[in-house]
Amino acid sequence: MGYPVQAARLIKASLALRKRVGHRNGEAGAINELGSAYRQMGRLAEAQQLHRRAIAAAADAGERDVESAALNDLGLTLSATSRQPEALEAHRRALELATRISHPYEQGRALAAMAGCLQPHDQAEARRHWERALTIFQKLGVPERFEAQRRIAMLT
Repeated sequence: MGYPVQAARLIKASLALRKRVGHRNGEAGAINELGSAYRQMGRLAEAQQLHRRAIAAAADAGERDVESAALNDLGLTLSATSRQPEALEAHRRALELATRISHPYEQGRALAAMAGCLQPHDQAEARRHWERALTIFQKLGVPERFEAQRRIAMLT
């Protein structure tokens, strides 16, 4: 919500409390969110480490939805470090997993992020991904549909 420093502080407190009481449910998601807060603060190396940790923790816990989200967030962090091929691979893996578990929101996020990675180099493929993302976002009625519409219009 635009307050990454405060979010990081609260997430760290949540993780410490979980560890103290031995309740690990939701830990992978919290680690991933901490990575996202660090990305927003420009702490990209730490964010990458946290996303990778979240991916592993989610896989171990069988939380495939969190694993897919963490793969998408890792891709966004890799994009922020101009590592587009690795970012595309993370989003591709997120899309594959989200499709397998029928998680349309993460499918849409993956497609939109892939389109963003492709846009400067392959506008036709980027447009195809934006259109697929838009279809998903419209069905879900989420605000991301407006960004997808804007991006498609820019490619016209």
